[in-house]
Amino acid sequence: MYLCNDKQDVFSVALNFTGESHDDTYPAISSNNGSHIGRAVFISGASKGIGRATAISYARAGASHITIAARSSLDEVEKSMLAVATQPLTILKLSLDVTNTNAVKEAAQRAIHPGGVRTDLALGMPESLHGSLKDTPELAADTFAWLTQKGRPWLGGRYVSANWDMAELESKEKEIVEGDKLKMRLVV
Repeated sequence: MYLCNDKQDVFSVALNFTGESHDDTYPAISSNNGSHIGRAVFISGASKGIGRATAISYARAGASHITIAARSSLDEVEKSMLAVATQPLTILKLSLDVTNTNAVKEAAQRAIHPGGVRTDLALGMPESLHGSLKDTPELAADTFAWLTQKGRPWLGGRYVSANWDMAELESKEKEIVEGDKLKMRLVV
């Protein structure tokens, strides 16, 4: 367990857990390398930002059934998904407002904070924080696709940052498990 002292805060330790960090996608996690053949994926908020990039990433990684949902039109993201699909792809588009309980229940009957990404939601933060929004939606999207490419039960219940180098993180599996690292808990 890391204990923070005056010179080191928990956020610095977490941000620098891997020696290398990223603000954009990179070869080790690229959805060009992944195999999601035969997998089905549901993505809400798919019309723009991280949701859109995630839908495209899973299409590129070979997912065979992708349900995309959003309040706004999904036609353009569907075209982009089909353009990069590496396998036959079935896309189900749903009009969905996640604040509407009935709409969510209906979507469930028919059919994963990502980081410092400049999304419409993030732009609602104070303007002084907008400079920290430097991560690309593709970094979050390819990290999702990489993390779900194969089972990594040792990461269950642990904090993971999309900015970390995933190959380096994976090389630290023994250290993380034996040291019971990257776990967070809420005490109320």
